[in-house]
Parts: sequence; structure tokens; C-alpha cells
Amino acid sequence: MKKLCFFIGASFLSMVLHANNSGDYFSGFYLGGGLGLINFDTDQSMVFDPSKVATAYRYNLSASESDNHFLGTVYLGYGYQFNSPLYIAAEAIAEFAKPSFEWSNSNIYWRVKQNNAYGGRLKLGVVHNNWLVYGLGGWEMVRIKRNVSFISGGIYNSGTMLLQNVSSSDSQTIGQLGAGLDIAMNDHWAVQFQYAHNFYDDSNDGINHMLITFNNPKGNYHSDLNSNEGTIGLRYRFG
Repeated sequence: MKKLCFFIGASFLSMVLHANNSGDYFSGFYLGGGLGLINFDTDQSMVFDPSKVATAYRYNLSASESDNHFLGTVYLGYGYQFNSPLYIAAEAIAEFAKPSFEWSNSNIYWRVKQNNAYGGRLKLGVVHNNWLVYGLGGWEMVRIKRNVSFISGGIYNSGTMLLQNVSSSDSQTIGQLGAGLDIAMNDHWAVQFQYAHNFYDDSNDGINHMLITFNNPKGNYHSDLNSNEGTIGLRYRFG
């Protein structure tokens, strides 16, 4: 990430100082799309309260998973190049990917799933001839579903330890930061390379006993998510 930031900063400074624009390839309304991969990371944990659960340490558990999934994007925006190398744009974007994680052992089954995302973002960059280098930032709305099932006969669902399954589904506004490179092939078409990191809110849910309810919750289920995505695509500039 530090190397990427250094590259973007050095490119910005170099292009501002040595601009040699032969035309405006990037101003106006545009429509585009891309294909790529999204790397989705999840950290899940359960921590029980020793004042409510005897030998609570026996039941504490954590797991981490990481996987790649295909990603498709469609976006519509408007960009403007000032009478200088400076360029700014705003766009609406839809991202089509449904990454899902499942993890289990003899005691527990975990599942985390994300639906498609929709949002908007701003781009700020510099133009040199038919090259546009930019940083991007924005937000997206996405629904996250989490399920924790305690398997019958396992340590969480037998004897005196009879825990309720945990299930949640909520919409989140996630932040997005990244960078990109557009290379114009003519007045209308450009090839686009983009990278972005997505920032999620952590989730916490209480873990309750089905029968001994007077001092619920007995523990806490914590879910932490983040993702990185990269795409290659085409954009068409109208006009």
C-alpha cells in the first residue's frame, strides 16, 4: 500500500510539472464496466463471560478465512478536466459479487455472506496526453448476513450448555479508497485499471442461553470484514 501511494504521488507531481496535453479525452459523461476479483477477508470470534459460564475459556473460539471471488462493475459518471492537468469526476457505481464464507467443526457452523453493492464515489487525478492517473474515494451500501449455528451434541448444544443460534442481517455503508489508471484509445474509448480497498463496520451480537436466561448474554460474537478488489474494464465517453 505504501508503494502504491508513493507511485500515485510521484506520478501526480511529475505530470503536473511536465504536462503536455494534446487533447481532452476524459471530460464529459461516461459509461463503463469492468471485470476482476474481490479478495474477501473475515475474522470471527466468540468470547464468553467467565462470571456467567464456568470454565469459559473452553468455549472461546476464533477463525479467519480469506478467499477470492469474481467481481463485475457498472458505472455512470461525469468528469471534467480543467485548463490544466487536473481532473475531477463523480460517478454512481454498482458492484456485482456475492462472496460467501462457511466454516465448521463438530461443534459449530459459521456463515458470512455479502450481497451486491451500490454507491457513489469521487475521483481526483491528473492527465498527461492520453493517460489519466487518479485516486478515488466513496461509499457503498451493502447487506451482510451472518449465521452461527451450534451443532446438536457439540459442546455448545449439549448438557447444561444450550445456546441459541445467532443470526443477523443488516445494511452497511462501507467506505472505499483506491486508485486507477485510464488510457484513452481515441476520443471515446478508454481502457481502465482500478484497485480499491473497502472498509466495513465490525459487528457484535450477544450469545444467549435458551433456558438460563436471567443473566443473558453469556458471551459475545464478533465479526470483522474487509476486502480488496481489482478490475480491468472499458469506459465510453459521450460527445
